[in-house]
Amino acid sequence: MKKLRKISSLLILLYFLGIAAIWIDGATTGYAKSEYAVVLGNQVYPSGEPSERLKARLERAAELFRDGTVQKIIVSGGLGKEGHDEATVMKRYLETQGIPAVAVIADSYGNNTHLTALNAHRWVQLDKPVIVVSQLYHLSRSEMAF
Repeated sequence: MKKLRKISSLLILLYFLGIAAIWIDGATTGYAKSEYAVVLGNQVYPSGEPSERLKARLERAAELFRDGTVQKIIVSGGLGKEGHDEATVMKRYLETQGIPAVAVIADSYGNNTHLTALNAHRWVQLDKPVIVVSQLYHLSRSEMAF
């Protein structure tokens, strides 16, 4: 029984160390000026409004556009269980924030991070950097996918 508790404690410690590593990586990931920002999709409410997490991502992308860090924004997401195309909702939201429609590309087939990375290469050359906009916990996985 004592050995089982030690193994359980070790597994719990490893789990939390893994989470800490992901957060630290996300918090210390920097970026340089790029032609494109890619905003990863997230929940859209049944009303058609982006969730708070999604709004935060979109507002950050809008800031990057306004300050000249990026020239174009790719919004990526699929059809959510609420019945809304995330990419269409995201594009519309950015337009209401004053971002020109011609500067926003909607990828309605980015159902996950891997597909978003693959789809982004339709617009972004493989050797060109992009800025991925998401929450901290998601950036390590996104970096690997891109």
